[in-house]
Amino acid sequence: PGILVALDEINSNPYVLPGYTLHYTLNDNECDRYVSLRALFNQLRDDRTKIAAVGSGCTLATEPAAEASHFWNISQISCHASSPTLRNRDGFRRYFQTIGSEEGRAFADFGVITFYGWKKVTILQLDIDSFERVTIELSTLLRSQGVLVSIMTFEESDGIAGLQDPFGNDTTIYAYIMYENFARQLLCMAYEKNLMYPRSTFLHPAWWVGEWWKDPPNSTENLTCSEVQRAQVVDRSIGVLLFEYIEDDADVAETGINGTTYRMKFNEYYMGNEETLGTENDFGQDCYDAIWILALALNKTMNDLIDNPEFNANASAEASINRTFGLEDITYKTEFVLERIFDHLTETNFLGITGNISFDEDGIRDGIRLFVYQNRISGTTLSRLKIGDVVGDQLNFVYIDTENNSTVWPEGVPNDGIPMNRITTVHLSISIIFGLLSAGGLIFCFVCFLFNLIFRNTILIRLTSPNLNYIILAGAALLYVDICFITLPKENETFATVCCHVSVLLTSVGYSLCFGTIMAKMIRIYYIFNNPLHKKRTEMLRDYHLSLFVCLLIVVDICILLLYFIPEGVRGKLDATKKQNVENSFDMEADPNGTYHEVIFENYIYTCNTLGKRVLLGVLYGYKAILQILTVVLALKTRKVKVKG
Repeated sequence: PGILVALDEINSNPYVLPGYTLHYTLNDNECDRYVSLRALFNQLRDDRTKIAAVGSGCTLATEPAAEASHFWNISQISCHASSPTLRNRDGFRRYFQTIGSEEGRAFADFGVITFYGWKKVTILQLDIDSFERVTIELSTLLRSQGVLVSIMTFEESDGIAGLQDPFGNDTTIYAYIMYENFARQLLCMAYEKNLMYPRSTFLHPAWWVGEWWKDPPNSTENLTCSEVQRAQVVDRSIGVLLFEYIEDDADVAETGINGTTYRMKFNEYYMGNEETLGTENDFGQDCYDAIWILALALNKTMNDLIDNPEFNANASAEASINRTFGLEDITYKTEFVLERIFDHLTETNFLGITGNISFDEDGIRDGIRLFVYQNRISGTTLSRLKIGDVVGDQLNFVYIDTENNSTVWPEGVPNDGIPMNRITTVHLSISIIFGLLSAGGLIFCFVCFLFNLIFRNTILIRLTSPNLNYIILAGAALLYVDICFITLPKENETFATVCCHVSVLLTSVGYSLCFGTIMAKMIRIYYIFNNPLHKKRTEMLRDYHLSLFVCLLIVVDICILLLYFIPEGVRGKLDATKKQNVENSFDMEADPNGTYHEVIFENYIYTCNTLGKRVLLGVLYGYKAILQILTVVLALKTRKVKVKG
């Protein structure tokens, strides 16, 4: 219908090709390279000279025709094919296309994937050259941004049976780079795996025609799921188009109409003629623009023949005619005029209903915008709605005014399959309980301190060395405080690291103050009861002597700890490290819009670690164990002492 609309407008326009009427001959190439070549050759053998070829509707049929058409000096314009392999002026010398190269699909997919922050993507690709180029471009772009990309390919002869468990690698974001018949089979596999929104989504080319997920007429695909089930998988998937109608009534194409008017004319031709015209699709507008571009190139060539006598004379000489040359005199041998038509096509700068059209050096439409659509189920109908564009050199995805995260992903943006880190820490209730117990211990220490202070001159307290009791109470207080640091919730690495340093320091110093003082008292008792010169020996081991001994133990502790507090790389660094403590888990989490979606978590706890942890603990607590054993020995030796003399 797009071609018919354009031909009607051109043939009724007095300013375009006046005196001429454009006709076209329709051939069904069945998207087959051999059928396409046969149709081309049949047309070229016909008595009527063809001045240009329009088509084909698919890359497989376009490539062989575009390789051969230039031998007859005619230009070819495709309004659907978009394979990157067609970007080759040496191979396709007179070829043009009114939609961008499929490489643009890679740019659009990249913009969408990076916008949503997905870091893990699986590409499922049919192994043909045109799709391979898209995959290479997309994977290169994604990997440059740190995205983990898995690529799985299959041969057309093998079908999706050539894919080894395509949905078995925990990925939830997929890019389908293939034809829709293979995609339909994948939809059934995805449905069986429950890979549908909100858990998963996929990106696909929006040139898949109409309701592509449904069973095609006379289908022999033997699909294992129903159309309704496939629609559930397609719901909220993303499609990319390389073209669009001009929608604004104030923005009119050079042909005098916009997208709204075009659709009205399109429907007039289509309704009631479905059997003749085939399935309604989205590419009529590009064929409309293609016919207009060709007509304008012919019109300019016609004017050249009229306004330039020298050009006309050369054309007449080449055609071996002794009169003024007209477009009706064109043959496949009038290369001079056909070359001029090609030149005007190359210089195209035309505002069509799909936007401004110009061609690059390979004949591919230049300056393509990338339009992003989403498939959505509304009631029982699955429709396609535009949600944004990918724009700029940085390939940024931008929502249109009526769309945002809440409308596009009402149940939250799908997770990409990469687990989020979740720190598992001490529950607040545990921290409160142990905090209260520690506070009770500190209060007990304070009561003992007051008791020792008040009754320090009584004979019973004096015999226990009240000055040393203060040191024991200080050590006990540090150990109680240490319990608080051990049981505090640690969800921040910096705070966890501070707790690691403080805890090991409090444990070591508190133990030394507490037990070191008890050991010092035991040494004095042993010394007294094993020496008959009581007075002299007692005067030699006063409280300050024992305090110095405790200070010596503290100095030893600090020296050992300093070896692990100095910069990492010299001896080691005491630090907080994450350690996975349970298997991955699924949970529901609210996004900034307040909607919930499934999130995969890796659960971790912070643990105190060091490059020389075993050495640190061995030295630190080993020497304390030796001191404790010596203290026990001294206690046993003074258990039944007798004073000599």
